[in-house]
Amino acid sequence: MRDLWCLCVQSVDDCCLTLFDAWCERRAVIPLCYLLNVWPIVSASGSAICRLYAILDEILSNEAEGLMDRERKIINTILRNKCTLVEGLPAGVANAVCDVCSNRRYEVTLFDGGVV
Repeated sequence: MRDLWCLCVQSVDDCCLTLFDAWCERRAVIPLCYLLNVWPIVSASGSAICRLYAILDEILSNEAEGLMDRERKIINTILRNKCTLVEGLPAGVANAVCDVCSNRRYEVTLFDGGVV
């Protein structure tokens, strides 16, 4: 399970790199500033994962009109597939991560390796 969890953290990191590159290229300063508050993922701690999900959810909620379709899909994929990362966290932290999207429209499915 730990290997799968590490693979998922790497896949999320790869997705964030794709977002970073896209936002730098487009000079999309607002979502880029949000992302840079929580990425790159220095340590895959529970609090880092919680902050990442909260920020991505906030970007999707507050900056959706400024996002390209592919960027929205990447963020939705990360948020929708959070269960695999959550399973590797302690229970209290896992509950905090789950609260990020509990009232949202995301379905929880297995992480697909970051392929969007």
